[in-house]
Amino acid sequence: MNGDLRFLQVSALALTALLVAMAVTIWYRATQTPHFAQLDVERINFVEPDGTPRLILYNSAHTPGIILRGKNHPHPNRPPQAGILYFNDEGTENGGTLTFDQFDQDQVVSLGGGLTVWDQPYIPIEQVVSRILAARAVPEGPERKRALAETNEWARAQKIFTQRLSVGIARDNAATIELADSERRPRLRALVDAAGEPRLDFLGEDGKVIRSITAADR
Repeated sequence: MNGDLRFLQVSALALTALLVAMAVTIWYRATQTPHFAQLDVERINFVEPDGTPRLILYNSAHTPGIILRGKNHPHPNRPPQAGILYFNDEGTENGGTLTFDQFDQDQVVSLGGGLTVWDQPYIPIEQVVSRILAARAVPEGPERKRALAETNEWARAQKIFTQRLSVGIARDNAATIELADSERRPRLRALVDAAGEPRLDFLGEDGKVIRSITAADR
């Protein structure tokens, strides 16, 4: 009887020691910042304590749709591609990989193969996206083509994505700065060609050069 009692006492003591050791280990790990020499992931979502998205890093297989106020919607024209998305306090997309949005609207500045700046009228992005998605939801056929054409005309009439400035390298290796009017028509182009010669071109409404100024002009 005494032997059994002693066995139970030793077992209880060992179990208590094991539980204490486990508790200390869990506490220690919880208070330490994890360190990884290398981490392979396909997508990382940074969120607030309430789940509101603030930053997403993703590969092409996990490209998000358009996220508005924390809800993901099919994007009308975002192709699968790796990138970064930023979100405002409402959980609405507020810029992507090297792009910058106005509040509650789509991008106005983009850095890709060059620098591009657009005019954007104040139309909440939800209205633009809902129109596009509604048109694309129409079954294939004449009605869908008409719906897409009407949506495109509406967007042009509202001057959505009116490109006003672009900076980049042309295919002929000329460095260019191009300014457009409110109808998207290029009207002024400053460039340095592949041979290193600078030029300033003035363009008409049809896009043709009506006057050029070079370094040789006085």
